[in-house]
Amino acid sequence: MDDELKYDPINYDNNIYDTPNFFIQEEISRHEKRDSIYGDYFISNIPQTLGTTYGTVIRQALLNWVPTTCIAYFYIPKTLLHGYRSMSGIRENIADIAQNLSKIIIQNDDLSLVSSEGFLNVSVGVDEESKEVLGRDIELPAGMQIINLDEYLFTINPDTEVNFRLLIEVKTHADLSYQKQEDPGEIVKEPDPAYNFDITPEEKAKIEGIKLAEILAEIEKQPARIATGATFQAVFNANFTVQVFVLHPNFTENFEKIRISFFTNGSCTPRIAINEACKNLSNKFSRLTGKLEILDKRDQEYLAKQEALKSYKPLSEVKVEDLPVQGSKKLSTPSKPKKKTIKGDSLPESNRKIHLEALKLSARSYNCLKRANIHTVGQLLGYSRGDLLKLKNFGRKSADEVAKVLQGLGFSLK
Repeated sequence: MDDELKYDPINYDNNIYDTPNFFIQEEISRHEKRDSIYGDYFISNIPQTLGTTYGTVIRQALLNWVPTTCIAYFYIPKTLLHGYRSMSGIRENIADIAQNLSKIIIQNDDLSLVSSEGFLNVSVGVDEESKEVLGRDIELPAGMQIINLDEYLFTINPDTEVNFRLLIEVKTHADLSYQKQEDPGEIVKEPDPAYNFDITPEEKAKIEGIKLAEILAEIEKQPARIATGATFQAVFNANFTVQVFVLHPNFTENFEKIRISFFTNGSCTPRIAINEACKNLSNKFSRLTGKLEILDKRDQEYLAKQEALKSYKPLSEVKVEDLPVQGSKKLSTPSKPKKKTIKGDSLPESNRKIHLEALKLSARSYNCLKRANIHTVGQLLGYSRGDLLKLKNFGRKSADEVAKVLQGLGFSLK
C-alpha cells in the first residue's frame, strides 16, 4: 500500500470465517479523506496448484460482477440545448456534465432494483451570482444516498433554471459488454410510447391524417436523453498473491494461501463486494449443473427453441402413406421404429471385444468397472443390474448410465 494513503481499521465483530474447506480472515480499513475502502482477504487451506486459479477467478468476479448503482442517463428539455455540445445558461458543455454525473457514487440498500429516477432542480435569480451545483443537490429515491456530496457537477449563470431528470440503473461492469458503447454526452434516441419510431413522421402523418408540423412539434417536446458513460465498477485495483505453506507436519500434501486485496469506491463495503461477486460467480457455474431456477431471457428463448425442435421429424422418417390427405387438418406422425436389444449370449464375437473406452462412460463408472476386472462389452453384458450395484462405489446413477449407454448401442444387461 502507498505510504501516502493512511487507513484506519474498521472493527468488525466477526472478521474470521472458519469453514470445513477454507479458513478466511478479513481486514478492512477506510481512507481518512477519500471515500474509498480497502479490503484484505486471506484464504487458507486451498489445495496445492489451485491458488492461482482461485485468485484469478475471484479477481475477475470482483472487477466485473459486482452490482453497482450509477447515473446512466439524464433528461433535459431540448429547448435548453444550444447547438449540439452546449446548454444555454450553463458554463460546461454536455460532455463535461455527463462525465461529472458519472462520478457520483451512490450507496444503494436494494441492489435488486433495475432502474429508478432521481432529480436535479436548481435555479438562480437575475440578481444572484453564479452557483456551483454539487452532488448534494441531487434528489434520490428512498434507500439511496450519495457518498461524495461535494462532487462538482457544473456552474449555472444568473437567471437560469435547470431541471434534470436522472435515470439511475443497477448494473455490473460485465453488463456493458452486451450493449452498444455510449460516449459521455452522447444524445441517445429513446422510443416513446406516444410516438411510433418504426415509421417516419411523414408516414405517420399520412396514416393518421395529422399535419406533419404537429407531429414534428410533438417530437420536439420530448426531452433529450443523454448518456453519462458510467462504468458501473465499484471495485478497482484488485490483486492477489499465492503462498505455499504446510498445514500440519503429519500431512503429506502442502496447501496454499491466497491474499486478495482491492479497493471499493465507497458505494459498498469490501465484504458486500466479495459476497456479491462470489454469488454471481456461483450462479454462472450453476448453469452447467442445471440448478439455476431463474433463467434470463436468452436462456428461455434457447430452451423454447430446443423444445420446439423435438416435435420435428427428419425427412427420411416420413413415408408417403403418412402424409395428410387433402382436406385433413392433422398430420399423422410416423411411429418411431423400436430398436432391437441384443442379449449378451447372442452378441457377435467381434462386438464382445469392444473395450469400455469406446463407451465413453464417466470417470466414476469407468474406474469402478476397471477395478472389477471388466474391460470389454462382452464381460459387462455378463452382469445384471443387481450384480453391478454390488460393486464397490458403484451406485444407481452409475448403473443407470451404463444401461442407457448400452441401450443406445442396441445392447442390454443380463
